[in-house]
Amino acid sequence: MPLKEDNNSGVKSKSSNLRTLRILIVEPRGRYCRTVWCAIGVGIVHVLIGATIMVILIYSLLEKDYHAILCSAAYHFFSAEAILSLNYANGWSAPMRLRHRRLSHMYLQICAMICAISGTALILVSKGLSGSVHGVTGIITLIFAGITFLLGPFAMIRGRNVRLLHTSFGLPTFISSTICLCSGLFTSEFTAWAHVTTSIILIGFIVFYASFMNT
Repeated sequence: MPLKEDNNSGVKSKSSNLRTLRILIVEPRGRYCRTVWCAIGVGIVHVLIGATIMVILIYSLLEKDYHAILCSAAYHFFSAEAILSLNYANGWSAPMRLRHRRLSHMYLQICAMICAISGTALILVSKGLSGSVHGVTGIITLIFAGITFLLGPFAMIRGRNVRLLHTSFGLPTFISSTICLCSGLFTSEFTAWAHVTTSIILIGFIVFYASFMNT
């Protein structure tokens, strides 16, 4: 009987030791610092995107210019969030598995294309094609966005080369949309409503978060 008790106590002590076992992962200092600074940068980007889109939303509702909010939301909310969803330090997508991040990226890009096509159709029907910087870059952005969107499903299943091609069209799309949005904030309609100072501040926001995201 004493031997049995010793064996039982030995088993219990082993199981308790197993329960208290912890695995210590030592992360390199440089990688840790980079992750922290990237997470801070991503947080600031979310704030600046929200501020920019909210101003444009208020303008669109008051002036009944729905083209502005549809296209801005397409490229600088849905597409921007789709790009950020793949970043390892992005807050809302960080806990997700890579497969689910890619699916989120795809769904957000679908929303972006719906808004982009709707917003572009509205302005073409009401005012026609414009030869201004804002109008030309808007059409170029939509073309690039369409190509990027069509390459997306192949990028998920065809491997690295197609993903590289998808990214090669995606980055110029976002840059072109940034130029389009900044030039739109300097149109006479918007500056008359919001004042030039507001336009300059918003452009500063856009340049910062677009540069951070492209980097």
